[in-house]
Amino acid sequence: MRLGNLIWNILNFILLLGVVVVLAWPIVGPSVEKNKFKPNRNSIIEHFLDKDKKSNNHKKQYKSKHPLGTDSHGKDKMYVISNATLRNIQYALVAVIPFLLFGILSGLMLSFGRGKTSIGNKKQIFNPLNIGYHVLDWFIKILHSFPVVIVILVGVLFVEISITTPELRIYGLMFFFGSFCVPQLAYDIEKEVNSLRKKEFIKAAEALGVSRFRLIVVDVLWFSCRDIIFSRSMNLFLAAIAIEIFKTFYMSSSSATTLGTLFNPNYW
Repeated sequence: MRLGNLIWNILNFILLLGVVVVLAWPIVGPSVEKNKFKPNRNSIIEHFLDKDKKSNNHKKQYKSKHPLGTDSHGKDKMYVISNATLRNIQYALVAVIPFLLFGILSGLMLSFGRGKTSIGNKKQIFNPLNIGYHVLDWFIKILHSFPVVIVILVGVLFVEISITTPELRIYGLMFFFGSFCVPQLAYDIEKEVNSLRKKEFIKAAEALGVSRFRLIVVDVLWFSCRDIIFSRSMNLFLAAIAIEIFKTFYMSSSSATTLGTLFNPNYW
């Protein structure tokens, strides 16, 4: 078991190192001026697999500044992949930001928004806090009832019809996707708070005079829910990148160079 965990950690470290190198390549890599590049340079793999290394064709020679080689226009392929990755990260953040904002607020309102029941015989019929709780609970249940695949398909059709600017369609799709995934985070936060409430943690904190701000931000969100928030955000982040790749690959509607366009063999 320890050997398996060690191998898994090594693979994660290699993957993380590769991602850092790709993202940092525009900074540490060669200049982007075309006149400094030679078209169709070999990559490092092609260089070591090429049997005819004594070729006089200087355009096919390998150069350490271009580990993945250059394309027919003289652009460094590593630089192109790095820019496409950064653009996909930008798109994915458009989905993650509303997911975190609305998801955390909804989870906290579902956890702490229910009105307290009075001990006496008199009950408040129109309690605004209690009404807001039920409205939000009803709205979150409706969003949670839609399958994710249907949401993605409807989102693609909606942004293709309603948004005329091609550059803004992917942003609209990412925002639409992130907003509809809010119930996943909201229910996880509510479940964690209910677990703390069963353990009498919240009553003990209130009895000790802990402020509501510290209870929510520090004790609940940071110490109890940070693993949930991080894992849910990473899952949504990777899902948003995958959605962009499949959408651009099959629909070719992205005007900018993204990972979806790089997966198309015709691009190279």
